Amino acid sequence: MIQEDRKLWKTIVFGILTCGIYNYFFIYKIAMDANVICSDDGKKTSGLVPFILLSLLTCGIYAWFWYYSLGNRLQENAPRYGLNFTENGTTILLWLLFGSLLCGVGGFVALHILITNMNALAKAYNKQNGYSQSENNTSGSVSEPSNNNAQRVSSMQIPPVNKRTNSAAGYYGDDEQTTLLSQNVMEQTVRGILYFVHNQQSVTVDQDEFRIGKKADLVDYAINNSTSVSRQHAMITRRRGQFFLTDLGSTNGTFINNNRISGSVELQDGDNIRFADVICVFNIIE
Repeated sequence: MIQEDRKLWKTIVFGILTCGIYNYFFIYKIAMDANVICSDDGKKTSGLVPFILLSLLTCGIYAWFWYYSLGNRLQENAPRYGLNFTENGTTILLWLLFGSLLCGVGGFVALHILITNMNALAKAYNKQNGYSQSENNTSGSVSEPSNNNAQRVSSMQIPPVNKRTNSAAGYYGDDEQTTLLSQNVMEQTVRGILYFVHNQQSVTVDQDEFRIGKKADLVDYAINNSTSVSRQHAMITRRRGQFFLTDLGSTNGTFINNNRISGSVELQDGDNIRFADVICVFNIIE
């Protein structure tokens, strides 16, 4: 679980009490967490040792570059979690550069921006991966992961299937526990649920072919808040009670559990799906 409750005042106070040692621990932790949250972007935020060495070699200039790069990276990865940050690396760099004109306040503003954006991404990451933190937990320990999306889906009610008569075997009365179902009826009772993280919307997949994309008149569900999604991006197919995901030649790809797919891949209950930068969780209800 990623820490989502960083505070500016704690960083300042603990930095003073430890003569700056805590500030290095802060850099170490925030770099490690950023690399976890943004693991799919092909970049890496350097850790504490490179930060110290390169800052010494460049008389502190690398430290500014480090904050600048981290600010840009957080903004670039925000849409993956349904977020939108107006502040980027340039914003942070300007506050650092002109902080001296404001009696050093600019540096604290830049740090506040980083902490706020990092907390927002951490909260979205934890929610997507089913982690929860106890409100009374003050030691920073992590509670067991809980699948909130699965609980949300399982709470939905499925219409009951009526009992049928069979002329050869006789009539099944109210006291019978056996229900005869055709294969077609069984398939129709199996449904999929797509839970989109960015807008917290649940979409029911209850047809044999279900298309996703940004062109509303070409798909069954339109994603209109992302320019990275293709017009016809992907399709979910239901066959014999199983679901398969197929990428329809999209520009930015379709991913299952962070693995880009090609062709048709079977979906499992609880899979994380990403259409370009739009993330959702897939669940199956029977």
